[in-house]
Amino acid sequence: VDSADAMHLYQELVPQLTSVEAVDRVARAYPDVSYDTLLSMYHSTVRQSVLRHHHRLKARAGELLVRFERDGESLAAMAQAEGFPAWIIARLVVAEKYKNTKENVSRLMRDVHLIEDERLREAVQQCAEVDEYSSPGGDLVKRLMGMQYEYYLQERLTALGIPFKNEEDLRREGSQKTPDVLLPIPIQVHGRVVNWIDSKAMFGDESGFRNCEEQLLGYVHRFGPGMVIFWLDFVDSLRDRE
Repeated sequence: VDSADAMHLYQELVPQLTSVEAVDRVARAYPDVSYDTLLSMYHSTVRQSVLRHHHRLKARAGELLVRFERDGESLAAMAQAEGFPAWIIARLVVAEKYKNTKENVSRLMRDVHLIEDERLREAVQQCAEVDEYSSPGGDLVKRLMGMQYEYYLQERLTALGIPFKNEEDLRREGSQKTPDVLLPIPIQVHGRVVNWIDSKAMFGDESGFRNCEEQLLGYVHRFGPGMVIFWLDFVDSLRDRE
């Protein structure tokens, strides 16, 4: 598929990816596109929505708490009505109810058994079950997937006889913010010098790139030019991004 056709397909798919159930339907209709790629595209739309609307919902946290406590609306139903991740809705309501610091709210969300209100505790647990994007379970899946692709990258470099240092090696040397692999002997890829490689277990679009651009520029300033691998494909506008 050429780049124009790929972009057309991307623009056709994204508006259809409105929920995990929609991802399942689209996967059946487009068997040539991997399920993981479609799910990553959906997660990108969720991330963009959160960035655009989080401040608006945070300002309405008091209203959300009233809807839960007085009107008996469930947090999961509220999230569906608002078109927002259930776990983030739960966090806003917990923060509003207990008026705690960010650190204490994070502690309550890490261990929901510490939430004294039984109905709220059960509602937060339900949100963790239904939210595959921002809940602890969703974060774990993304983290494990990222580790899987990092391991695969290191396997491929080893098989090709390309020496590298991984994040663990670099941290032992005192580095804090590091790419996934640093190449002591730079390589050339399509005529470009590559000193480091960063692995992204996601579909690469403009929004996702902007989200990690500052991190990547830090690597450029410290180690020189490098390469990012978006394992689940990417929009063509990122192909030669400096």
